[in-house]
Amino acid sequence: MPLSFSVLRSQVRNIRIIQVLLLPLKLWSNIDPLVCDPGYDVSNVATVQVSIYKAFGHIDLLPWVATAFSLGNAATSPLLNQIMFLVDIKWFTLANWIIFVAASAATGASPTIEGVIVGRTVLGISGGGIYLR
Repeated sequence: MPLSFSVLRSQVRNIRIIQVLLLPLKLWSNIDPLVCDPGYDVSNVATVQVSIYKAFGHIDLLPWVATAFSLGNAATSPLLNQIMFLVDIKWFTLANWIIFVAASAATGASPTIEGVIVGRTVLGISGGGIYLR
C-alpha cells in the first residue's frame, strides 16, 4: 500500500525537526581541541594581564597566571598519555571536557589571584587530556 503525500510530508517534517534540534550538539562536538593548546592559551592571557592586575593586584603573582596552564599541561602529559591507553578514549575525553568546563567556571568565579592560578593549573591538566586524543 503506497504512502500518501501528506504522510510523507509529515515524516520529512519530523526528520527536519530532529536535525534542527541536534544542530547544537553537532556544533559542540566539532569544537577544536586546539583551544586547549598551551601556546594558544598563553597568548590569550597576555591580552588580559592588565585586567587581571587591576582586579587582583599582586604583580608578583601575575607571571604564574600565564604559566600555570602550561606547567599543569606539561607536568601531567606523560601520565595522561598512559591513562588514555588504559581507558576508553571517548569517556576519557568527555571527563576531561567536564573538568575543563568546571575549572574554567571556577577560575572565572575566583575571588583571589591564587584561585585563578590553581584553576588555570587544573585547566592545563584537563586541557592536556583533551588535546592528547
